Amino acid sequence: MVLNRFLYMMCKDGVKQMDQKILILSVIFLLFAFAFPVNANEMDNMDMSDPNAMNMDQPAAGHGADEPAAGHGMNGEVNWYAIALFIAIIGVVGYYASKTEKLRKINFLNYAPLKSLLKSRWYPLIFVLPTMIIFAIIVIKLFFGSAEASTNFGSIMMWIFLWPILPVLFLLFGRLWCSVCPLSRVCDGVQKKVGMHRKVPKFLQTYGVWIIIFAFLVITWSDVIFGVVESPLNTGILLLFVLTGVVFMGAVFEKRAWCRYLCFLGGLSSNYSMSSALELRADSEVCKTCKTPLCYKGNAKTGGCSMFEYPRTMDSNRACNFCSNCIKTCDHDAIRITPRPPTSELWFIKKPRFEESFLATALIGIVVSQTMIMLEVWEPFMTLFENATGITNFIVAWTLIFAGAMLLPVLLMLAASFISSIIPGRTSNSDLISDQTAEMSAVSKDSTETTLSGFIRYGYALIPLGLGIHLAHNAKHFLGEGFAVFYSSASLVGWNITGDLSILNMPTIQIIQYILSILGVLGAIYTAYKISTNNPNIRSSVVPYIVLILMFGIVALWMYSIPMAARAH
Repeated sequence: MVLNRFLYMMCKDGVKQMDQKILILSVIFLLFAFAFPVNANEMDNMDMSDPNAMNMDQPAAGHGADEPAAGHGMNGEVNWYAIALFIAIIGVVGYYASKTEKLRKINFLNYAPLKSLLKSRWYPLIFVLPTMIIFAIIVIKLFFGSAEASTNFGSIMMWIFLWPILPVLFLLFGRLWCSVCPLSRVCDGVQKKVGMHRKVPKFLQTYGVWIIIFAFLVITWSDVIFGVVESPLNTGILLLFVLTGVVFMGAVFEKRAWCRYLCFLGGLSSNYSMSSALELRADSEVCKTCKTPLCYKGNAKTGGCSMFEYPRTMDSNRACNFCSNCIKTCDHDAIRITPRPPTSELWFIKKPRFEESFLATALIGIVVSQTMIMLEVWEPFMTLFENATGITNFIVAWTLIFAGAMLLPVLLMLAASFISSIIPGRTSNSDLISDQTAEMSAVSKDSTETTLSGFIRYGYALIPLGLGIHLAHNAKHFLGEGFAVFYSSASLVGWNITGDLSILNMPTIQIIQYILSILGVLGAIYTAYKISTNNPNIRSSVVPYIVLILMFGIVALWMYSIPMAARAH
């Protein structure tokens, strides 16, 4: 009854009243995080001298294993100081993010030191050089270091440090990482030496995103089959494959064609960056006076946009990597770097794309499947699956399970879209939209919403949810094994330092996982609501999408309430 009343009021009331209800619901949901069970029955005293200490390396004992594997947390009480600090940070960020009008007036390029840095020939080189050095060490260690992932510097840096923090960087800074990625400098160097600078084929421009999605799914599938994460050598082979692609694309095509059209990580960053708290845009009024689009073409000293974007018309963070070429080449200082409320770009997508909504939906399945194989219920589930289907070949079984995990969220989203299209929804007056500067998407005279158009439009609402549960999943790796980065780095200079790998104990990490998952649910619900209010001519109900988001959220909370076990084949 409470949920029905809330959904009714959400469709009935104005934006200001709705924001108050979202705030109240947020507080209630965050309080729910403390009601979920935490597990304090796991091993402690993890030591770097034990090659089985880290979860990415030790296989489970087999079907029906009763105890969680070592290295998945520590005994102890919840560290409420850490939880309070975490919630306080979220509260402060949320408070400032709500100040939409004030945020819109901020332009970080008005700060002279930052502007000088971004205009300097040393940016982004001063950040790329350290990453290139670290990348070189990682590759060397992957191929010639320890065969145990738990003691290999390359594996630890890749999967315990870099992979968990990338979604955080995407949320805060968009695709800034792509600008300082060492492979971007490799691409630039190859182009200068042997580049043919050919135009990117239309086929790649049109279908490159589907190649990215396919590659991302194949790599995720392969990780379980071939143990990419568990094997330093296999991780090195993956990086070598990516490096080969970067060199080939840099030698043949112009600009950063690999980063824009083929990098599997670029597909993930493209979607997540639309939720980011930072954006680079051009002042359209200033641009009207410009006759030479140097921001796109470049000048004698600096090339144009490395990601094939035209800043004057750019309205999304999908491709911008903050390379600063447009800042360096614009003679009119039309470029702005502005903070914004996270997820706000998703509220006003002018041209929603099927491939982006599909990836956002499929990512829910990816995170769920990758988490499930680390739960202690995985082995009993596999036993049940084998008994029910008669399939004993793991590769075949995992392929079917993985395909099902990808397709189920898509089918559920299509079902929600179908139900939405046949339920008349209440529409809101566009005058009530608080962000008057944003252009509404799909404002057409046709008020009919089809199943496919609803899937495409509301698929963007799943991006905050996917990001939230992805961050929750990664919190286990970084907070539960993060000190391995320090120990393995010390070993590079001959220091043999060992000790507990966990930054926080498992009960504390679980509370953080609950909070991140709930924030993802709330962000997705609010995004779905904003999408519905910013398309006033579309008469369809947002309720089915909200119900589906809540279902996904419940699954995530259930997953993170179960002790994490080792990856098991």
